[in-house]
Amino acid sequence: MQLIKKIKYEYQLKKFDDILRDHGKFGLLENLYKLYNEDLSLFEFLTKRYAPEIYNDFILDTNIKPPIFWLNSFDNNDLKPIQEFLIFYLNELDLLTKFSVSNFEDSLFDLVKTELLSKDYNFNEFVNVSYHIQFYISAMRNKDCNFIQSQSAFYETSDKLKFTHPNLTRGFILLIRNPYEIYMHNKQSLQNDDVAKNNLVNPEFNMLKKKFGDRYIEINRQDWMTYNDSWTNENVINGFNGLVVRNEDLQENPEEIFTSILFHLNQCGLDIKVDNQKISEYVNNFSKDYIKSSKLDLSKKEIKFLEKNLRSLEEKYNYVI
Repeated sequence: MQLIKKIKYEYQLKKFDDILRDHGKFGLLENLYKLYNEDLSLFEFLTKRYAPEIYNDFILDTNIKPPIFWLNSFDNNDLKPIQEFLIFYLNELDLLTKFSVSNFEDSLFDLVKTELLSKDYNFNEFVNVSYHIQFYISAMRNKDCNFIQSQSAFYETSDKLKFTHPNLTRGFILLIRNPYEIYMHNKQSLQNDDVAKNNLVNPEFNMLKKKFGDRYIEINRQDWMTYNDSWTNENVINGFNGLVVRNEDLQENPEEIFTSILFHLNQCGLDIKVDNQKISEYVNNFSKDYIKSSKLDLSKKEIKFLEKNLRSLEEKYNYVI
């Protein structure tokens, strides 16, 4: 049995060497896509063999069409209306064969199944493999672009490694929600003031350990202010084609916000036409219950604590108690 497997793998290596020589990295990636659903162990074997070589070309290619579009929010649940709108809209336009919508954790779980993630990664280790992981995620899906939901703050290390790379990221949307509402919601649901406060303002509390079976990866969310500051930085907005959406604006005028999202996707080079009739159809059935709004019944002590830790909030994000 092992001899048959060895012969099969040697044959595939020769075949993929020929594909890389004759059709380049995109031809090789296209054939890898097919293997992910056909033969997972062979996909893993060939990806480990070819990924470093084509990854370097991929990162340096100035003509590349980046395969990832990030959907970002401090609280993953807040993104549900945007995520579900995209699924509805892409399905209505028969575009789900060209685009995928998922979250980062699901994508990482797919990698764990292939053994391409073979160990636990704390945040410092994760930073060093993050580009490769995003590349692997893209290599598993034969899609024009992958919409991926993430809770990670944008970061840049002393070694100039960032959360993502321009050749990996087509653009992003950041959804911002009033932090006082987040605090009230967590306080009510968790029945614990201290945990609700830490969730909002304590960076160490927000090093999220995502478990996948018996392995884990640390996601660096940071506190609410740092998280949103990182994604609204002018260099990040301009360098990675960002659009900032306030949760309150989505609640008050969903049709306008969904339209602006589609125009932004077009500006990022995604071939998704703006169909006002489809947008209106979705909005007519759109439930604003998606968009949480908690009554701001705060004590003076809570207000003082939050104002101290959420600096320049009113000026930058127009949020007041």
